[in-house]
Amino acid sequence: MSRNETTQNDLDNTGFFERFVSHASNTTDGAIGTRAGFGALRNFQSVSDNSIRLAIDSGFFAPPREKGDEPWIGTFDPEFWHFYGRRYPRQQFRHFVNRVLSSPSYYHPRCMWALFWALAKAEHEFLFRYVPFWSHEERLTGHFVSQIMERTHDFKELWLDLDLQQFGEKTSELKIYYADTAAGRREALTGADLGFIVHAVLPKQREFFKVARFQAKKVSRSGNARIDLDQTRALMRRPELGYYLFYHFLDEKTWSLAPTVGEASNYKQKVEEVEEI
Repeated sequence: MSRNETTQNDLDNTGFFERFVSHASNTTDGAIGTRAGFGALRNFQSVSDNSIRLAIDSGFFAPPREKGDEPWIGTFDPEFWHFYGRRYPRQQFRHFVNRVLSSPSYYHPRCMWALFWALAKAEHEFLFRYVPFWSHEERLTGHFVSQIMERTHDFKELWLDLDLQQFGEKTSELKIYYADTAAGRREALTGADLGFIVHAVLPKQREFFKVARFQAKKVSRSGNARIDLDQTRALMRRPELGYYLFYHFLDEKTWSLAPTVGEASNYKQKVEEVEEI
């Protein structure tokens, strides 16, 4: 079944999807009305806009054709989603999270919902459980990786349920493997604290790999992070593979983001300026 085919079963499976929407709500409801995590996105225009755009431009985003009260239901017009991803009102961000991203019907294959929400929950568990201690970057990174592994494990059965519901058989599974390379002292070469390799074999799609390397940085209460340009240079050796992973301080009196990601290439000009000196 392609993403562009009308799926009459979407209406029939509304009750089935509600169980998954409830799982997503367990993550969003506690934060989206506050100043932390999902809730903080309404105060950061560029972060919320980029988040929506990444979701909409993803090859896994597939709005269903079904009747509904929302203006985007049944809309496959690329121009609409292009406009939506860049002009969606900031104050309506919670509706995009609660009405779109929360439902498996907006993902193709639908099991990708499980991976998205496993990572989203890991970010928020990390933010509320471990960021308050504001330990050094290495320890925070360890806690973050642990949360990703635990939440991925928690959501693997939900992945399987969605896979079976859409295709009638088990066609894929959600697994995560961890390897500690700290003893290899590779950070000077890669510029990264951690990396992810995503390997996917999905129904009727070509096998693919996605790779990313991350250098973790704590962002101060004033919103600044100390960037080592030697690390930036190392991160940029492989185009589109190097990123910074920013940990933001949690303060009930201010807006506090869950971990955010920025491309290392954003600092390319700074590296070039230093090299010219």
